Amino acid sequence: MAAIAVMELYPGVKISIGPTIDNEFYYDFEFPDGVSASEADFPAIEV
Repeated sequence: MAAIAVMELYPGVKISIGPTIDNEFYYDFEFPDGVSASEADFPAIEV
């Protein structure tokens, strides 16, 4: 799951699951201060 990958890559990240959209749902991530995801991280997140 993408959320687990994000939690492993970014210790301290907070996750909120949004409402369902077309039989799926989305995540909102709050990263610790000074931390952000980059496009280079996508392969590790897209499990």
